[in-house]
Amino acid sequence: MSGIYQVISFSYLALNNLEKFREYSEKIFDYLNHVKNPQRQAEIINNLCIPPFHTDEFSETLSKFLLELLEDLNEHNIHPQRVKTLRNLAGISIKQGKYAEAKDYLKQALDISEGLQFEIDKAYIYNNLGFLGCHNSSIWFE
Repeated sequence: MSGIYQVISFSYLALNNLEKFREYSEKIFDYLNHVKNPQRQAEIINNLCIPPFHTDEFSETLSKFLLELLEDLNEHNIHPQRVKTLRNLAGISIKQGKYAEAKDYLKQALDISEGLQFEIDKAYIYNNLGFLGCHNSSIWFE
């Protein structure tokens, strides 16, 4: 069900109808309350991060969910979603100008990716680290 809401939500985003986009995003949050599998919850929450990166609209609810999700993923050792969650938290931190925080999230994600040989994730992480350096080169000297 969340997949259908995501397609609808993303479609409204593409049409630049942010009101409808928000409406269907909230339906995804409502659906999330019925999902008990931590892996599935992580996928849903991490997919919700895609549109805000294009609109710069990050709700406190999404950030809160990501931080809670990270705790659950650490507890259950669900590594692929931990990497995605850390990357999403880093992306939000970058957009909010919290570069040191973003660097910490990316380093954690890179450590996990290195250990598990997640090559595509490592490429995304290195890309984000480069992007971070372009916006704040002093981050490398902290």
